[in-house]
Amino acid sequence: MTRRQITTTILAIMLIPLLRAVPALAAGDKVIPHVVDGVQDATTRYRTKLDIVNLSPHPGTAITRVTVFFFYSNGTPWPITLKDPVTKLPTTVNSYTLNLGYAQTLRLETLGTGALNAGYAIVRNLEVPVVQPDPTFHPEYWPDSREVSTTVYFEVLRGNDIMDTVSVPVAQPSLYFAFPVEIDLANGINTGFAIVNLADADNNVTLYLCENKDPQSGNGDDNAGTYPFKMDNGNNKKKVDFLSNLFAGRTKFKGTVYGASDGPVAILSLVQSNSYFNGAWSGVQFATVTPAYTDSLRRNTLMYMVPESGLDADLPGVDYFPTPSDNGVLLPYYILPWDVMLSVTDTTRRLVPLSGTLIAPLGMKSGTDFDNITLPNLDPSVVSYSSNAINLSDSSGNFVQGFCFAIKTNLGHYVKVRIRTVVTYQAPSTSADSEMALEIFVYK
Repeated sequence: MTRRQITTTILAIMLIPLLRAVPALAAGDKVIPHVVDGVQDATTRYRTKLDIVNLSPHPGTAITRVTVFFFYSNGTPWPITLKDPVTKLPTTVNSYTLNLGYAQTLRLETLGTGALNAGYAIVRNLEVPVVQPDPTFHPEYWPDSREVSTTVYFEVLRGNDIMDTVSVPVAQPSLYFAFPVEIDLANGINTGFAIVNLADADNNVTLYLCENKDPQSGNGDDNAGTYPFKMDNGNNKKKVDFLSNLFAGRTKFKGTVYGASDGPVAILSLVQSNSYFNGAWSGVQFATVTPAYTDSLRRNTLMYMVPESGLDADLPGVDYFPTPSDNGVLLPYYILPWDVMLSVTDTTRRLVPLSGTLIAPLGMKSGTDFDNITLPNLDPSVVSYSSNAINLSDSSGNFVQGFCFAIKTNLGHYVKVRIRTVVTYQAPSTSADSEMALEIFVYK
């Protein structure tokens, strides 16, 4: 294999022409934006490995309705040859449904022996929790009892020797994204990408090139190039390329690509560089570039807390299932993500920190004063955090619009919170019926 052939390997396996088809994306599907398998030539081949973990914390909880679907780059179902996890023999399928027990990890591994092909995969979870008469105890009431995690990477081999291993993260659907770019063709450095159209329709995507400028304390060039393209819903569900091909004349470049699309896409970006062994060039290697999802950077939200509900301030999110307990004792697994809980009786109301979380009252704040609280204002050198509950009973004067408090989550994030409004009920209702709407801003 020549140096040029090896250098363009990833590009070649992404651009194999295929037939037209349109897979539908269901709610909750996880997308693996790049799967590659097969033999390139007499010395080089590729195989992809998917490790899927049953995340349930409860013995006896099996995963039987999670299916992995394989597709060519245009969406046609891909009959791919795997090493069957059960029989250990080769099997050719375009989908595989798991039967995965508690605390088990299943590997789907392509064989890398047939014709070279590339595409993507979808992990679809249709598990349904079993609702029991006592949902405060039985674990099946919570959907996360039947979740899985997926780790994917592909290997580049010469014979049976692994030349390179490249991670393929599960993609987050996005409309706006960014990733760093480096191009230095004279030294074998280039940046490539794969984009999968997740919309069940045609999708217009535009890449904007921004170039670093000296001094970097000043502005970069945000008009270094624009590349618009259309991903139709049939012939090109997935687009792959090197940025040096899209932005003509760019042989040496460092900066960022910003992307915007009409509908959701999944993205993988890779940087390619030369590999040397004993001072001699031995091929190329690839590293995964982590994209930033700029449409997921919003850190403020408005949500309700009702009595006995838990708040995960890192997300943020309020759990609407009943407080899980066994004879009045909270079940550790379920409260682990929670940072605070609104604990009430007929006469008392408290905000209780959980799982190593620390909280601090900040007093009454106007909306403007709350907005002006910055991350340095929440530093422990400024705010006295503790594991003590905050009294929100009627007699405390804290259960009112404008009362603020700070949270240092069990993951180490700092959060400012302000009561937007309270809902109280007249007799014969009690304190236990009261609710509050919270303005929440997470520094992460």
